[in-house]
Amino acid sequence: MNATRPADRRAPGPSATPACPPDPRPQPQIGGLSGLALAALLLAAMPSLAFAQDAAADPEATAEAGAEGEEALDWYRVEVIVFRQPPLPEQALEAPPLVTSPPDGRPLQSLRSGADGETPFARLAPGALQLGDVARRLERQPGFQVLVHAGWEQPGLGQAEAPYVPLPFQLRIPSPTEGSAGSGEDAPGPFALLPQDTPLYGTLRLYRERYLHFETDLRYRLPGEPPASVRLDEALAPDPDYDPALQVMTVSRRMRSEELHYLDHPVLGVIVRAIPLEDE
Repeated sequence: MNATRPADRRAPGPSATPACPPDPRPQPQIGGLSGLALAALLLAAMPSLAFAQDAAADPEATAEAGAEGEEALDWYRVEVIVFRQPPLPEQALEAPPLVTSPPDGRPLQSLRSGADGETPFARLAPGALQLGDVARRLERQPGFQVLVHAGWEQPGLGQAEAPYVPLPFQLRIPSPTEGSAGSGEDAPGPFALLPQDTPLYGTLRLYRERYLHFETDLRYRLPGEPPASVRLDEALAPDPDYDPALQVMTVSRRMRSEELHYLDHPVLGVIVRAIPLEDE
């Protein structure tokens, strides 16, 4: 599949899509803020943007249009904010899954430096990011901490072809030659080689089938001693890499382009937006 984007495509300005009508269903609490409160916070920072907490539950969600085939492969500018949020006082932290092994064994694509408008998976320069106001508003909220704010351009590959973007972005991925020189399936993956005190690592992925989808598979190490509520007798854990200090955020979300989407977790939050790059 041809992943080379025409040089004359560039990202449009902020979308003027109207905000979705209020959802009558009960809103989940998000780090001390309800879903509607966080939406109001983000829309105050970027009033021209629509905010969608759960596009998968929206019956009005429309498929991303576009012809199939190599020549019609659409491109997207992806921008992601990963942040830590304080749990509600009455909310106990969830115990990590029994399997907390690193997310190795999948195709990874490191972000290249210096987006030039033609290179797939090239990281955007800080000045090209458009959600800076959102990140700053989050930082001003008590107990919130922005851990990652980055973006890149990529083709809208299908689920079978789209690679995973690793965190941290500077993660060294062995070349195929290096991998063949290892010990086969027993060779440790790149995540297993990270320092044990790495606070945040994992993968992010955008792919497109009939709809756009965004996936996270993140590991976040709680600072200090893990609370008793998340501890587990290591003898009960079937995974030798089980770590009670790790919070695991594995989420898959169907999404619509040009909208802010929020992915929730008791400790982490992810805000993502994908803008189509169109010929002008």
